[in-house]
Amino acid sequence: AAGNQKTLQNPGFVTSQSSGPSTIVLTPSVLSLNLKQQQQFQQQPPLREAVFGPGLGRAVNRQEDSAESSYETPPDAILDRIQFIINNLCASNVELKSQEIKDMLAPKYFCWLGQFLVVKRISTQPNLHSVYLNFLDQLGDFGKGLVEAILSSVYLNVGKLLRSPKITTSTSERSLLKNLGSWLGQITLARNRPILQ
Repeated sequence: AAGNQKTLQNPGFVTSQSSGPSTIVLTPSVLSLNLKQQQQFQQQPPLREAVFGPGLGRAVNRQEDSAESSYETPPDAILDRIQFIINNLCASNVELKSQEIKDMLAPKYFCWLGQFLVVKRISTQPNLHSVYLNFLDQLGDFGKGLVEAILSSVYLNVGKLLRSPKITTSTSERSLLKNLGSWLGQITLARNRPILQ
């Protein structure tokens, strides 16, 4: 058997071939290479954990949304009126409703309205995305801050959904993510605007 054995030497390992199955014998240079690789891996800086925004509806956070409470909300009378306007927004009355919003909503409430639109409307009503885009267009320069607030809320909630442990199994979460992705593309790339800036 020893006469039939043939030894092939390569850098780092030895391959022994005989009439039986071939075997690979690790040499000290391979072991030292592995140690070097391990040391390089250990010397890399630790990955930072990404922190994303508040929950998106019941599919992600079954408790009450805490996002709205973190923004300055308008007085109850104005809040109810704005919610009524948004609930009744359609293609035929966008111009009228946008003017009503301009007349009653101060820019300091844009963060609240942006979060409300993203969580309660944009993420769940993809068939009305064109209406909401037209609504923002009708607001003109007055609504630029609202557009930024909406984008910020979309980024936060997309991150929350992507990190959700149920995103691979929950069709409702994937549907929310798809709707937000569609909206994000329409309000950025479709308007020749980069997604991240």
